[in-house]
Amino acid sequence: MSDILFSVIVLAYNCEKYITKCLDSYCNQDYPAKNFELLITDDGSTDKTGEICDSYAEKFPFIKVFHTKNQGTSAARNVALPHCQGKYITFCDSDDFVSPQLIAILTRAVELDPASDMFVFNYCTSLINNKWPVYDTSSMKISDWENITSENLSLEILKNPKIGGVGGFTWNKIFKRELVQKILFNANLSVMDDQYWLIKVLSTYPEMKICKINYCLYCYVQHPNFGQSRTPGRVYNKDGLSWFVVCQNEELALTLSPKVREQIECMIYYWSTGNLYQMGKLMTPETRKYIKSLMRKYAAKYYFRSKHSISLKLRAFTRHILALLHIHKYK
Repeated sequence: MSDILFSVIVLAYNCEKYITKCLDSYCNQDYPAKNFELLITDDGSTDKTGEICDSYAEKFPFIKVFHTKNQGTSAARNVALPHCQGKYITFCDSDDFVSPQLIAILTRAVELDPASDMFVFNYCTSLINNKWPVYDTSSMKISDWENITSENLSLEILKNPKIGGVGGFTWNKIFKRELVQKILFNANLSVMDDQYWLIKVLSTYPEMKICKINYCLYCYVQHPNFGQSRTPGRVYNKDGLSWFVVCQNEELALTLSPKVREQIECMIYYWSTGNLYQMGKLMTPETRKYIKSLMRKYAAKYYFRSKHSISLKLRAFTRHILALLHIHKYK
């Protein structure tokens, strides 16, 4: 039986400036036992990213590297998923880094509550005085954790179109491998692939036990002019259709609770207004007609049933009116 408790999937693409800090944060964990593995997919990098990853793999036996042609984030994660040996799977982006206590705290969490199928933890976007908060793992108690249902976590994800909070990221969660290893990411999506995969997991296991640990263990870094590998087109396809709209429509094909389905439909309206406003004059007539049909279909539901804030609803309404008046951001 494998002694590996955690499998960490790292996506790497043209990140030679950042990946060393990311990998060092795992190699310098406080926890004495190396009960985890790093599975890095070098997604066709054209800089020295692949060489850096290989040098770490030569030095540290718990690191494995897969080199592929550039296929995008989802396909790159799918390369590593079948090779995971840990009891739990988690993810990391190559320009981010983690707390030196990450493995110690997650190890203690699964010891205290082995019945949980998923653990969610907090993240930050910067460190105060360049220092991580220090936690006493011996004082961790199950009674301090928050229990979340699959439906409620799905609704939390759909509440924020920027995919923030504890919701729509894969990297601030760990999942039991037996549940998620065969659930692949949608390789046809350029953006929101994290959200699609999470909604798929949560809808597949509506009764799964989810616990939220209120510890900050991950630093999410957004560098100017840096993005993870994407499939060609990124936010829009050649006809001007937003991948955000595509993703939400893909989600409707999943087995969803009525509440989750309703919020996805509301989100389709939100992204459709932005899509038409941003790209209306560059769209094909067919795409423009399709987006307008979605707006008509879900408008009332969005304004009366959406969990979005008033400010987001005002933004959607303004974009809707401007788009219908053919006042577009990109002319």
